Amino acid sequence: MKARNRGLIPTFTSMVEHMMSDEDFFAPFWRNTHTTPAVNVKETDATFELEVGVPGMEKKDFSVEIENGMLVIKAEREESTEEKKNHFTRKEFSYHSFRRSFAMPENALEDGIQANYDNGILKIIIKKREGTPKTTPKNVEIS
Repeated sequence: MKARNRGLIPTFTSMVEHMMSDEDFFAPFWRNTHTTPAVNVKETDATFELEVGVPGMEKKDFSVEIENGMLVIKAEREESTEEKKNHFTRKEFSYHSFRRSFAMPENALEDGIQANYDNGILKIIIKKREGTPKTTPKNVEIS
């Protein structure tokens, strides 16, 4: 067997590590820009409240809709920059989007939905129908 040039392995490895570092020019190319935001859901006596963590977006980027008994939250944001210096041009483009769907509870008022975006949190409040009895949780035995 022929001996391999092992000197290339650390060099190649260090190049890849350098390219993947946060300080590198190419790092955004390697990162996954599609993420699903975290959602907190809270139920009170009168409402259901959802808090969606989406920093860096703007109010105009969101769409909140009711489709076939589902609450659908969508967002899209495109950004592009161009920098020209001396003999080179640097162009960057990014696209971020997500879609989350939640089944509307039977006692939810579809006409009683409010949404507000502030400090990176999209808060959605869904009012409950009046007079809807609160159900008690039941344990189901697993066999």
